[in-house]
Amino acid sequence: MLRIFPVLRIFLGLLLAVASACSPSVGPAPTAGALADDRIQLLHTDDIHGHLDADFVTSANASSSFRAGGMAQLAGQIAAFRARAPQRTLLIDAGDAWQGTFISNANKGEAVTKAMNLMRYDGLAALNIRLGLGDDRFTIESTHVGTTTMVDAGAGKDTINVGNGAYTLNDIDAALIVRGGGGSSDALNLDDSGETANDTGTLTATLVTGLGLHPDGITYGGFETLDIFFGSGGDVFGVQSTDASAVTTLWTNAGVDTVNVGNLSGTLDDIAGLLAVHAETLNLNDAGDNDENIGRLAGNSVTGLGMGFGVNYYDAEALNIDLGSGRDHFTIESVPVTTRLSTHGGMDEVSIWSIQAQVSVFTGGDADTIRVGTPQPGIVDGIQAALTLYGEGGADALIVDDSGDAIENDGRLTATTIKGLGMAAAGITYDSFAELQILLGTAG
Repeated sequence: MLRIFPVLRIFLGLLLAVASACSPSVGPAPTAGALADDRIQLLHTDDIHGHLDADFVTSANASSSFRAGGMAQLAGQIAAFRARAPQRTLLIDAGDAWQGTFISNANKGEAVTKAMNLMRYDGLAALNIRLGLGDDRFTIESTHVGTTTMVDAGAGKDTINVGNGAYTLNDIDAALIVRGGGGSSDALNLDDSGETANDTGTLTATLVTGLGLHPDGITYGGFETLDIFFGSGGDVFGVQSTDASAVTTLWTNAGVDTVNVGNLSGTLDDIAGLLAVHAETLNLNDAGDNDENIGRLAGNSVTGLGMGFGVNYYDAEALNIDLGSGRDHFTIESVPVTTRLSTHGGMDEVSIWSIQAQVSVFTGGDADTIRVGTPQPGIVDGIQAALTLYGEGGADALIVDDSGDAIENDGRLTATTIKGLGMAAAGITYDSFAELQILLGTAG
C-alpha cells in the first residue's frame, strides 16, 4: 500500500495545480489586449516566501473572506500573459522566494523551486542563501548569469568555498556576496588553483576582482580567514587593503607570480589585517606616504609603515620596499631574500643589523643616514651577503659600526668597498655618500 504523508500530499497537489495552471487555456485572461509587435513584456515577482498555497483573507469588517494568492493562481496569470507573446516575455523573480512557510522550509525550498521551474522563470535578480546555526561547509561552484547571489553563513564555525570542479573561478558569472555569520572561526576560500593562464586580480578589505570572476567580483565580510589560491600561470595580484579582523593569505602556484601591496594613493595604511603572501616577488609600496613612519624587516615579516599587523612573506625570491617622503626610520634586523629598499624623499634613517641575502638600499633625496651594525656598540658580523648602498642626493652619511666586536679582525677600505671585519667576502659596496664613518672594535 502506497502511503503518502500529509506534507508530501499537499506538495504534490500544489505541483499538479501549478502544472495545470501553466497551460495558456487555464487562468484568468490578462486585463490588457494583445501585445504590439515592437514590444516586450517583463513579468516580475518577489517576496514569495514559500507561499505555495493560497491564503485566506478576511475583509476589514470581517464580513467576508476569500482565498488569495498561491502558486496555482500565479501560474495561471503568468500563462495567460505569456500567451500574448511567448517569444517576447521575460519572467524574473527578485528574490526571497523560498524561506517563509513550513512546507518550503521543510524541503529546503525544493517545492518552490519545482513550482518556479514549471512556470519557466527566465532568471532571478537576486538569490539569497542563509545557512543554519551549525558548523556549515558550503561550496559555490558557479552562479547564474545576471543573478546577484548572496550567501550568509549564519552562526557557527562556517567555511565557504568558492571554485568550480576544475578549481577555477571562471564560473562566477554575476556578482557574489558572501558574509561570515559572526562566528569565531569563519573561513572563506577562493580556489583558482586549476587556472593555467596568466591572471590578474585585486583585493580590498571588502572586494575581490579579476581572476576570471565576473567584473562585479566577490564582496565579502565577517570572516576570520580569507585564503586565495592562484593558478599555475604568471599571475600579478594587487592588494589595496585588507580586512582588519581577518588573516588574509595569498597562495601562489607554479608560475612566476608578483604581488603588489599598496592602495591607490601609494601607501600601506590600509593594510589593516595581517597579510601573508606566498609569491616569487613581493612589492610593498608606501611611496605616497608623507607621514613620518617607523618600519621593521625581520626575517619573513615586515611591520610598521602604517600597517595594522604587517605582511608575512614566504617562498619569495625578491622583496622590494618603497618608503614615503616623510622622515622614516627603517630597520633591517635580518632578511633571507634578495631585497631592494628605496627611501625616496625625507631625512630617513636606515639601520641594517644582519642580512642573509643580497640587499640594496637607495636613499633618494635629502640628507639620509645609513647605519650598518647591530645596536650600539655595534657588530657587523651579521652582514653575510652582498650589501650595496647608494646615496642618491643630499648630504648622506654612512656609518659602519663594529665598535662592539672584541675579536681581532682584518678590514679593507677602497673608494667603493668596505670588506673584512667579519662580514661576508662581498662586504659593502657604497657610492655617493658625503660622510663615511667606520667604527672599529675593541680587540688589541
